Amino acid sequence: MRRVPLIPAILALTAAALASTIALAARGYDPTTLVYPTYKHDLGMHHVTDTHLRLFTGNQHRFRNPRGVAAVKLRERDKPNKIGDDDELTVYGLNAGEHVIIYNTSMVSLDTYGGEGSGRYQLRNPQGITADPAGNVYVADTGNDRVVHLRNRDGKLRPLRIFGGDTGADDALRFRAPEGIDMTSGGDIYVADTGNDRIVVVGKDGRFARTIGESTLEDPTALALVDRGERWSHRKAAFLIVIERDGTMLHKYDLAGNETGSVTREELGLPHARFRGIDIDYYHQLYVTDEANHQIHKLNRDLQLITSFGREGGGDAEFQGPYGIAIWRRFGQIFISEASGAQYYWIGVDVLDYHAEPAVIQERGKIRFRNTERARVTVTIRDEKKRILRTLVENRVVPTGSQTFVWNGKNDAGDRLSPGRYTVHILARPTYSSKSYFQKEVAFPVRLG
Repeated sequence: MRRVPLIPAILALTAAALASTIALAARGYDPTTLVYPTYKHDLGMHHVTDTHLRLFTGNQHRFRNPRGVAAVKLRERDKPNKIGDDDELTVYGLNAGEHVIIYNTSMVSLDTYGGEGSGRYQLRNPQGITADPAGNVYVADTGNDRVVHLRNRDGKLRPLRIFGGDTGADDALRFRAPEGIDMTSGGDIYVADTGNDRIVVVGKDGRFARTIGESTLEDPTALALVDRGERWSHRKAAFLIVIERDGTMLHKYDLAGNETGSVTREELGLPHARFRGIDIDYYHQLYVTDEANHQIHKLNRDLQLITSFGREGGGDAEFQGPYGIAIWRRFGQIFISEASGAQYYWIGVDVLDYHAEPAVIQERGKIRFRNTERARVTVTIRDEKKRILRTLVENRVVPTGSQTFVWNGKNDAGDRLSPGRYTVHILARPTYSSKSYFQKEVAFPVRLG
């Protein structure tokens, strides 16, 4: 690809992004369930547009129908003796309208694979992609009714095997417009065989293993899984989540194919949602893209809504039809494709619905709030000069969800404070790598009677 003067362009684009961030914060819009990385991790390009893509590809490519995303730390690029490179990932994105995979070969260089067709080195309207640290890449090559197995070596993707299509496979591996795909830590492949209303499991050896949901699924389009061999997992778990019925429903299965739960968009209070992409984080929480509402919905493993992040727009924490999503669980890095670009976030934490009960505390009161991510929390009572009078909890790890702390109206010495107005201060730090530069702070008044 043609060399381009990157540094001046990067500086100009970074300045524009910073101006957007400041403008949004000034308008009081500052959600922090997801946060942007520091400059050294993204060179200021956390929101990638057509301008960035043309710049890095010498004007050879534009975003055309971006779809699935995968992110991984390749073993061959890992340098055990180098400190600080563990979060430098290889990210694969499907540009379905150009029938190619776009992926980075370094922090500042890109390459592509594919082109429209049904040949060994070609793709047609690919929708789903998954990858592992060994360099294996699997693509749901939707328009060719097949799954393509590639290998990344020395920064180059090369084809290894093809399942389905016109390869003479047995009937069990005859896919019909497959869209979603994921793999276990042991190398088994789970494919959303969309046109056949089923999930197909292919063993590491390339042989058909089993199907899931043939009598229950309808139009499955995306899936994500976690298994007990997963290295970056808080507690050992194994389950599969499938998006189906034109993005209006989620199904949960164990990896053997037994259904363990389901939820519709209406049951989640999202009647107009169109779920498109899904992935699972280190704590087994789900992140689901919503193309219609221009949001990312976060659910717990029991398919209950935790929060919704984002809104329609082109600024920070805003989306235009988000679609694919990938999470690198170790550090909480998230990559999202959207209608004409892509975004890069780290998992943060937000503090919502904070208040005191009752409105005027007499003998005892409750401080309540909701945190959108597992976090280390400190809650203090302060006076008008912001001096700490009482510490209710300090640096305690709390799970995602609602929290309640009791205050008896006394200071740390055990003395009753005078009636009047005080301030509750809540500080929350995520447990992911974003904790090194981000913390959420909120404050609100409380009255002591």
